Amino acid sequence: MAAVQRRRVPGPSPVDRFLAGETEALSADALAGYELFRGEAGCIACHNGPLLSDGKFYRLGVSFRDEGRARVTGKKADRYRIGTPTLRNVAQTGPYMHNGSLKTLDDVVVFYYRGIPRRGRDGLAPEIESLQDRSFSEIPLLVAFLEALTGEVPKITPP
Repeated sequence: MAAVQRRRVPGPSPVDRFLAGETEALSADALAGYELFRGEAGCIACHNGPLLSDGKFYRLGVSFRDEGRARVTGKKADRYRIGTPTLRNVAQTGPYMHNGSLKTLDDVVVFYYRGIPRRGRDGLAPEIESLQDRSFSEIPLLVAFLEALTGEVPKITPP
């Protein structure tokens, strides 16, 4: 089984190829999205490293029905904190957010641009600020970048 699982590792994504020096691996939109991701949109603050996840837990305001990390730790401070997911092959993993409430990558980016609430039911502010001052014209660029994080999954045929 382990040998089969090792063969299921996706090949390098266009972003991986770009970072390795293949300058033509990203479309102009994906490259612009990459610049936003690591720059003014600030996504890289939480989505960094090889898995594009810092492994930490944050209160985003997606849902106040799910106790989040507090269900495990029992700590009030962990209420509504949800783990940062990897962005590897994210275009293939919808629906999105921990509760499946957002159907498309476009919906996710719109949420970060306009949907993060200022305060939750508990009166606490989410730990991630929305990008209210940013233009909606950036959304397709970030989506193009996220789609470029998908590597080719090898076909495995039964023996």
